Amino acid sequence: MNNTAVITLERLWGWETSPNNKASVKPFLEGIQSLRGDFDFHYSHIYGRESIREALTEFLRPEYRRVILQIAGHGSGRKISSALFSTVFETISDVSNQNDFNGSLGLIMSSCLMGGNKEEISRGIRKAKLQWFFGYNCATSWMESTLIDTQIIYSLSRKGIHSIPTQESLVRYFNEALSLFNGNFVIDDDEKEAKCLKESVTLMFADGDFRRRPIDVSDQLFDDYSETDAELPKE
Repeated sequence: MNNTAVITLERLWGWETSPNNKASVKPFLEGIQSLRGDFDFHYSHIYGRESIREALTEFLRPEYRRVILQIAGHGSGRKISSALFSTVFETISDVSNQNDFNGSLGLIMSSCLMGGNKEEISRGIRKAKLQWFFGYNCATSWMESTLIDTQIIYSLSRKGIHSIPTQESLVRYFNEALSLFNGNFVIDDDEKEAKCLKESVTLMFADGDFRRRPIDVSDQLFDDYSETDAELPKE
């Protein structure tokens, strides 16, 4: 067992759209794990709050010091996979306490609209004692968001997953990952309110004192990134 892990909980997208759509993020994450090999990867289907609880109870182990949790599925802004957004944070908190998990935990919400309610996210970060949260504040297409999330996890696995990042280093890791993408790309093509990528992402950071409000660093993403300013990858 490694002391770091990526946990992906997913409701397959085709269940809400088409019986022929079996798209899953799982192969992307298995590829990163096979390439790196220095973190554990756990995956489970989810259907609602209880399945999230069951999966986390099994995977969120006290031996892990650092964990990236990815929750993927259709989002409405209030719910993901029929679970209320607020109950996701409550479930993470309950299982962390139950399992005596005291490590560093970051959350990627791979779904539409779940990064828009920053007040809810702020409360959730403090409730679940997350170090950081990443999500989308608009509707996104499956392929584009999957590529972005995969690159973020890959970047963190190269540079940040084995350490507890500061605000500065976390923003740098995310900007390195996002440097592969055009911030002006229209990821939400709603005719009434089209949004480009750099306007569509939310990143919030907590410094470990959960009495304080988390810091919204979304406006620091898509800053000019220079490889010479970044740490060399750990091999």
